[in-house]
Amino acid sequence: MSRPQPTGAASPDTMAALARTVLARESLAASFLEASAIAEGFAPELRDAWAERALALQAVNAGVACSLAFFALTIRLGRRDAAATPIAVAEAAAAICRHAGSHAATAVVGAGEAMLGLVGDDVPVVLDALVDLAEKRPKAIEPALATLGRVLPVIGAAAYREWLAAGLRAHATDEGRLLAYVALEDPLARERLRDHGRAGALRRSMPSALAFAAALDGDKPTARLVPRAERASLALPIVVMPEAFPDHPAEDQGDLAAAALAHAAAHRMFGGAPFDPRRLKPVQVALTSMIEDARVETLALRRFPGLARLWRPFHTTGPDTARTVPFLMARMARALFDPTYDDPEAWIAKARALFAAAVAAGRLDDPTMAREIGGLLGNDLGQMRLSFNPKTWVVEPIYRDDHAGLWTTETPPEAEAAEIDVAVEAVRRREEERDDGRSREETAPGAPEEVGRARLAAEDDDAGTVIERLPEWDHEAAVLRPDWVTIRAYRPAVRGADAVDRLADAVATPAKRVEAMIRGARLGLPQRLKKQAEGDMLDLDGAIGAAIARRIGETPDHRVYRRTDRKIRDLATHLMIDTSESTRDPLPGRKTRVLDVEIEATAVLATAIDALGDRLAVEGFASDGREDVRVTPVKDFAERFDATTRARLAGLEPGRSTRLGAVLRHGGRRLADRRAYRRLLVVITDGEPFDVDCDDPRYLVEDARRAVHELCAAGIDAFGLGIGAPHATGDRIFGRGNFVPIARPEDLTRALSALYFRLAAR
Repeated sequence: MSRPQPTGAASPDTMAALARTVLARESLAASFLEASAIAEGFAPELRDAWAERALALQAVNAGVACSLAFFALTIRLGRRDAAATPIAVAEAAAAICRHAGSHAATAVVGAGEAMLGLVGDDVPVVLDALVDLAEKRPKAIEPALATLGRVLPVIGAAAYREWLAAGLRAHATDEGRLLAYVALEDPLARERLRDHGRAGALRRSMPSALAFAAALDGDKPTARLVPRAERASLALPIVVMPEAFPDHPAEDQGDLAAAALAHAAAHRMFGGAPFDPRRLKPVQVALTSMIEDARVETLALRRFPGLARLWRPFHTTGPDTARTVPFLMARMARALFDPTYDDPEAWIAKARALFAAAVAAGRLDDPTMAREIGGLLGNDLGQMRLSFNPKTWVVEPIYRDDHAGLWTTETPPEAEAAEIDVAVEAVRRREEERDDGRSREETAPGAPEEVGRARLAAEDDDAGTVIERLPEWDHEAAVLRPDWVTIRAYRPAVRGADAVDRLADAVATPAKRVEAMIRGARLGLPQRLKKQAEGDMLDLDGAIGAAIARRIGETPDHRVYRRTDRKIRDLATHLMIDTSESTRDPLPGRKTRVLDVEIEATAVLATAIDALGDRLAVEGFASDGREDVRVTPVKDFAERFDATTRARLAGLEPGRSTRLGAVLRHGGRRLADRRAYRRLLVVITDGEPFDVDCDDPRYLVEDARRAVHELCAAGIDAFGLGIGAPHATGDRIFGRGNFVPIARPEDLTRALSALYFRLAAR
């Protein structure tokens, strides 16, 4: 919906046309004259916009009641110097009238003053959401207006569209339940309202929480709110924060934000170098992290005793909880924080004694004491035969971060190899051998090579080329919605020769190393070769023939062995690069963007693969709602990685969101037409699935997970590389072992090349 913009001097023709139209109706004349007298005092551009909106109401036959309500709103708000609100309300009312009728338009105008009181200058944001609702479900407008006074104070204007979108998505085929949703009669509506209320409370409290943290050490932290994160994560100087802390009411969100940022400040002031996780068990890593939390908080409390009042309310786990490792750890955290807390557990008493001894020995400033105590306590838990699952363990209390920033991200070569091997083994398909040496090929049913079976006839327009419509899984309704998502291909931007040459020069040396690494690797069906002079096992037929020959006095054939070999490398890889808005972020301390790292890593691998003649396709992806999932072709399977394709790769630009399930299905359809022994889809992303029309944090995650299952059933292996920020859902989407988080973006090149090498070497 457009907003009134300055247009220079007011047009007397517009006001005159309005006067002729309105004064002809006796019921409107008096109100119009009073309202127009108020409008004469507006700035010229606002006066003209006011007259245009009033004429628009007449043009759509909004009715006498709607025009009277508009003039009355102008009189009331115009005297309060709030002229922009009646103009915006009238514009929205005209749009709503076209879809929902004059009664709904009148109701919108009647609610204009209340909206101004609830959200102030954000009235246009609410109006935009209401216009969108009228286009999709006209009958929902009036019940939605009736509950504005209960909804907007909780979630604010910014989240109102998302709250409505959640209802539209959940009740897409049930208008009755949607009406109950906007009327707050549906439990889902109240649940979403609580979720948004928590998020809104945290956003509103962030400025004061940041100022509080800055006052502690004189350095204001940089905080980034991340959707679907459940707790803070430190990547100093950046503090990654959840949009809302789960399971805590809105009134606690501000204190939690301040507590989390104060805890991060304690690590900034008193933390040491990152710990090395090698030779430590997972439980020892967790305990070392918790002792380090206690150490820095103890030092912070010595300097700022008042922090105890901020942190203490969130230490709630008591001795009455189950005797499991997570609860014991939470009780230990409380015991080390609060000297008045009494716990009968001997293990917790030992933790207290070890920590107190280190403090008494003057080691509170020595971070190594955390590793020593954590190692001892971890051994004790092992002797107690208590199991610990690091994948399900959640740090308590909730204001503390996830400990990712306490440990080095350097991975020893042998550990990195094992990690990639586990991932490759998870996508490795069972190999079938034949004595006749022939290879089995997986061949998709006949389909055009350039496009998948479901791709539509291309429709060129300004919004890209529509190439296919794909289904999407709704986990709440447990249905696969057909033709729900539109995939559009956008013409790739082409960078100039200088940028292409710089990219080619930057990747030339590492590409040669990667090429040499995988040149000898072969991937294909194993072939059993019989009657060989050398081999790893006897060829039974050959051995029997040789024995018979000796018995009858003939010279035996010495070729009595057999071996298994792979003759060709037969791998088709489709690489999809996340180009969403978050890839615009620079790496810490550098000007290089995350997307630049993705581009360089892709260029290294593509250069090496091109020299070897293997098959690789590359596309960028982003999304702007389900009707605009964008793919940007960079390289097709049949193309060489030459100056043209390098120019497309270098021209990728960040923007928009990440609808991962649709991207996986699109990539799968591209691979479905490939004749290859193994077909691999690799997605490089820097964030969790998210899109502007999806409010439910699980919706896109479950859809992407479903898409991976579909690919697996079709014989296509899906693999994810997650760079940068913490990835809470990668394992759930791609499967354990099929997703590798990369803490440092600059490690992407090595990880991507290592993945391809190990696949090609098998």
